[in-house]
Amino acid sequence: MNKSVFSLKIKLLCFFFSLTHLLHADWSPWDNLFYSDKNYANQIEVQTYILTQDQAAALVANPSEEPIQLIRRDLFELKRYLVARVRNLGEKYAWGVLNCTVPAIHIPMKIPIVSIQKQFCVYLICIDGSGITYSNRMFAPEVTFIWDQLYTK
Repeated sequence: MNKSVFSLKIKLLCFFFSLTHLLHADWSPWDNLFYSDKNYANQIEVQTYILTQDQAAALVANPSEEPIQLIRRDLFELKRYLVARVRNLGEKYAWGVLNCTVPAIHIPMKIPIVSIQKQFCVYLICIDGSGITYSNRMFAPEVTFIWDQLYTK
């Protein structure tokens, strides 16, 4: 391999590493390599709901109390919230990004999970105007999730 091609490859590699560093603020590819731990997902309990504004407010006031998921026809309020309750069952410090799929919203919702504690932490995203309630079906909307990123330390 000649020196100019090798030099160009090294410069491109340095550019991509610095670009990644800029995009993640103080997060480097090495941090991602060392802290990424998707296998730890089995140590994290995640519960997802779609709640009304009153239900969401009650949950924020008392995060340890499990909310009741209403069926679709009872979710007619204009303000609805995607709620993720997250709890760490393991011994490591954990954080990441949860990717949630909500009925009638075609793009997965990403929820940044800053810290996962021993008690439930509640994360809310407003989903106003979505079509999840325009169904006559008598069942609760199903929210699925997958860890997009999961880190432990």
